[in-house]
Amino acid sequence: ATVAGAAFVAKQHNSRKRRYGIPKLPPKRSDTPKFLLCLDIDETLASEEGIEATKRFNEYWLKHHAGNGSVLMYNTGRNITAYLSLMQQEHGQPILRPQVLVTAEGMQVHYFEDSVEPVEDPDWENVINQAWDILKVREVVQEFAKENASMVHPHPPGATKNEPYRESIVVDTRENAEYATQTLKSRLAERLPHVDAQVYFCGG
Repeated sequence: ATVAGAAFVAKQHNSRKRRYGIPKLPPKRSDTPKFLLCLDIDETLASEEGIEATKRFNEYWLKHHAGNGSVLMYNTGRNITAYLSLMQQEHGQPILRPQVLVTAEGMQVHYFEDSVEPVEDPDWENVINQAWDILKVREVVQEFAKENASMVHPHPPGATKNEPYRESIVVDTRENAEYATQTLKSRLAERLPHVDAQVYFCGG
């Protein structure tokens, strides 16, 4: 189960000086409709089984929409560090560089338009801080974890444990995840009515 703010952001990420994904867009065109396309990454664009599908999508997007003012956006559960790490891995087909990148379930928003490195949205943190208190949320979550130690397990190696706008625990079964979700929703609503939080679980 994961507790996360209804809106999220992260601090500026100082990534290495290199391009991520395909760097250049074709010349602008105006003969096709403009729209925003939002895609997931893992098991959608980044999967061993989907290499050919990703290749076909890349070709289609670059040919028909990339130059006409349409916007390619990715929305992923990865945080910005994990996203940049994925972009540096060797895989069969490169993932196009988007214009907008939303990571960690909305916790971070970055832009790539006319830039080599991702540029963080300067206003997003101010917006979400209006109804968020990570220390108080963390108290509620950790209290639940101590009370239910038999069902709570350590985070797997490499997993992000705590972030400024997201707190998570790992439980052993789907039934316990549902129990944790409902219990935490109730406690947060009762104890922290001023906090705009969402509680959800993911996994098998």
